[in-house]
Amino acid sequence: MCEQTHRSVSAQVFFITFTVCLRVRELSVCSDYTGPLQERVTCCFSSVLCRLACCFSSGICRLACCFSSVLCRLACCFSSVLCRLACCFSSVLCRLACRFNSVLCRLACCFSSGICRLACCFSSVLCRLACCFSSGICRLACCFSSVLCRLACCFSSVLCRLACCFSSGLCRLACCFSSVLCRLACCFSSVLCRLACCFSSGLCRLACCFSSRLCRLACRFSSRLCRFLWCTKLCDVWQTYCEEEDWYVGPCNRADAEHALHLVNKVPHLFSSQHER
Repeated sequence: MCEQTHRSVSAQVFFITFTVCLRVRELSVCSDYTGPLQERVTCCFSSVLCRLACCFSSGICRLACCFSSVLCRLACCFSSVLCRLACCFSSVLCRLACRFNSVLCRLACCFSSGICRLACCFSSVLCRLACCFSSGICRLACCFSSVLCRLACCFSSVLCRLACCFSSGLCRLACCFSSVLCRLACCFSSVLCRLACCFSSGLCRLACCFSSRLCRLACRFSSRLCRFLWCTKLCDVWQTYCEEEDWYVGPCNRADAEHALHLVNKVPHLFSSQHER
């Protein structure tokens, strides 16, 4: 039925498109028409669209009706199938339950009788096993205690040997480390002493050079000051003597005065030479 409706809808769409093409061709061929061609084409196209929409909606409605009818039929078939399956399954379950109950009753009787027999056998076996197990445990305890004593002795001897080896190794390492530290301390102290000696000698040399230079500068400065002072003093004395009219004072002659002046001019040179020495 769905295929028939689809074919009818496709036929109607084909017919409508064919009529639209014929109308457009007639409009293009006709020359007596005075109105604009575009308006006529739009009117035809709108009518065609309306017809297509109507056909499409009618086709959709028919498809929906077909689909709903198909769904209803499928639901009815599925519900009937489910009801039949439920009835069959319930009958099968009832039969299985009856058979299972009978089987369980028989198994319970056999199991109870078997359990009673097994309990009797198991109790006798347990008694025998308990006796054997107790004797075996006693023997194993004796063997295990002797083995543990031997292992303890071996382990203690091994630990003593390891402790001795470890202590000797630690002593050797301590001796080597102490010797290395002593050597490093000696080397470091010698290096420090050498550095201190070099530094002290350098400082002493610098101090000596600085003191000698200061002494030389002081001597030169003092000699120059003395010369300057003597020269200024003699210049003042000479000016005073030259300005005065009575140059000779007391009972002295010219030769004694010139000799005394020569000695006075010679005194600064003697002082400077003695100071430089």
